[in-house]
Amino acid sequence: MRFRVFVLLASSTLSGAYAQTPTPPYAGDDGQREAVIYTEQNGSLGAGLGPIKVKTCQSVCQPPVHAKPCQVDGDPARDGEFTTRSWRAPNAVARYTETWGLAQGEGDVCTLRLTLLRTLRINSFDGSASTLISINLDRGEGTRRVIRGKPGVLAIDTNKGLAALRATGYVESGRSRHAGYACRVLRKVEDKLVQEVCLLDDSNAPATAIGLPVQLMPLADSTMNSSAPEGRIYSETIAVKFDATAPASTFSPPSNIRLKDVK
Repeated sequence: MRFRVFVLLASSTLSGAYAQTPTPPYAGDDGQREAVIYTEQNGSLGAGLGPIKVKTCQSVCQPPVHAKPCQVDGDPARDGEFTTRSWRAPNAVARYTETWGLAQGEGDVCTLRLTLLRTLRINSFDGSASTLISINLDRGEGTRRVIRGKPGVLAIDTNKGLAALRATGYVESGRSRHAGYACRVLRKVEDKLVQEVCLLDDSNAPATAIGLPVQLMPLADSTMNSSAPEGRIYSETIAVKFDATAPASTFSPPSNIRLKDVK
């Protein structure tokens, strides 16, 4: 589920009041900087799946049925953990994500290894077209899609976004706090599945950031058991800086990436 918000920032002369954000590992620092809203989120793609992968591996890889027993390198409980860092400028958003995944080692069904996957999504709008770039940084390849005459994620009206949530069954369900800021909770219940989003609603935040999602969570979602809250998928903002800067190269794909244009 995505909630979209348009952010307006001044990006000309940046004063000392702006805080520099962590530089994404793919970006250089050529001295040119952009004013941004920076957010950092932690989350999980579904806790509990890693141990299930181990149990499956152990049941299949048992001598003498198989040549060797199951071997696990890394903590299975971390399977699906991710950290996302986002930089939002007036006409561009860059989202860099590191996700831990327990996968077969070099095609060997009896070897599971916890590895780090690094991905990058850049969405920009030049006044006439929206460009979406999705990159697998470890493979060095990605896709680029250009949508003419559409502003993409950067010009969606906040009120329209709220109306869309309500139209699909979300209702106001109180207030919460994330990263030190207040937000209002909207919740949707479908049988055993409870989905929740918390939208920034704090007088200490700039008006242009009101409505920014600081929590997204299907409270009880699991690929194995939809009623098991320990298998939930969630994302929570743990840090936000409204007056921040980032290198201009944050919003450009690395030069060594092979990009394929798609429609």
